[in-house]
Amino acid sequence: MLFVLCLVLSATTAGALIWRVSGFTLGHMVTLIAGFFGFAPANAWFVPTIEVAIALSIIYAAAIALLRRPGGPVLPVTVGIGLLHGFGFAFVLTSMLQLEAPRLWVSLLSFNLGIELGQLAIVLAIWPALWLLGRHSARARRWAVVTISAGAIGIALYWTVERLVVLATVLAA
Repeated sequence: MLFVLCLVLSATTAGALIWRVSGFTLGHMVTLIAGFFGFAPANAWFVPTIEVAIALSIIYAAAIALLRRPGGPVLPVTVGIGLLHGFGFAFVLTSMLQLEAPRLWVSLLSFNLGIELGQLAIVLAIWPALWLLGRHSARARRWAVVTISAGAIGIALYWTVERLVVLATVLAA
């Protein structure tokens, strides 16, 4: 959800926001389902590597918001990052749901819908607030974007280091 927050912070128009969130959603839906059904490497290094990449993607998205740069072709970038995050969602889902579960597809779709509703809630809370703040004061909006982005970078840096330690431990074993 921190990544979605950063997507909202970096979007300068409603159209840009829709492209960012749609790309992310498309990417994570694919790998959430593929990862859940086992279409991912089973190596011990894979999960911690994905978790490091997810933390780094948050830093990237926050930096884009801070620097006010588009960050390359938005749709392919957000789809690619969504693919990473989808594996992360799949790791969580496989700890909660078994392949033999009754009504598996309903559970999968419900889990994905829950993720989408959470993302939508973030967008619907933050985007109008930023818009209103920008109408009142461009400086105040920029201050909010910088503050939130810097906080996101701090949290994601912590996660990156924490997950790199796990990855190093796995690779050393």
